[in-house]
Amino acid sequence: MTGPEGPREGDEALRALLRRADPARDLLPLEAEHVHTKGERVMAIDEQEQVRGAGRERRPARRRFVAAAAGFAVAASVATVFLTAREPAPTTTFTTAVADPSASCAVLTPEALAQRQTAFEAEVTAVAGQQVTLEVLARFKGDVDDRVVVRQPAEGQDDSSAVPFVAGERYLLAADGGVIAGCGASGPAGDDLRSLYDRAFA
Repeated sequence: MTGPEGPREGDEALRALLRRADPARDLLPLEAEHVHTKGERVMAIDEQEQVRGAGRERRPARRRFVAAAAGFAVAASVATVFLTAREPAPTTTFTTAVADPSASCAVLTPEALAQRQTAFEAEVTAVAGQQVTLEVLARFKGDVDDRVVVRQPAEGQDDSSAVPFVAGERYLLAADGGVIAGCGASGPAGDDLRSLYDRAFA
């Protein structure tokens, strides 16, 4: 301590003791420019650490955003598939004519076949009771959907003019007013019937 009479002997002894305990007592003091440079380097390192820390903080948020976007896309896809599965495919429905015992069939000609309102080729995909489902392969006249359903006469009714539908077989079908034509105008896609269709709808 320093009093009005100058430094005391105890203060000088304490300073000497501190100097002997200082590990850097033999080093030269640093120049001011060197101290300034060291300070700038420390500040630069600190700024880099702050930037890295901010980047690490942003990454989890970015991952959460990507995960949320992916989840939304999956949910939208599932909803689309669900709605599409529930929506029935467009279907054209026909019935088959009930045979009239008193009527006779005229000879089928290309000219007579060409007068039908609708003509197409289709393959039977399913037969369930009196209902036949077909997939349309070609259209010759009129408009029909890709999926066609033919309702056959109920059991007990005369269906001698009905087409004998078999799953997996192809058929050439003509119709008027939503009724499949009989008397040879509709039937399995054999060579003779196909020749008539080719000439009728060339």
